[in-house]
Amino acid sequence: MTEAMTLSARIDRQFRELHGPEYEDYERLLDELRGPNGGCD
Repeated sequence: MTEAMTLSARIDRQFRELHGPEYEDYERLLDELRGPNGGCD
C-alpha cells in the first residue's frame, strides 16, 4: 500500500507541474469520484 501511495504522490506532483492551475479542478473531480469514503474501503 505504501508503494502505491508513493507512486500516486509522484504522479500527483508531475500532474501539478504539468497542469498548474487546472490541477485543482482535477483534484475536485477525483474527490467526487472517490465519494464519501475517500476511496479507502
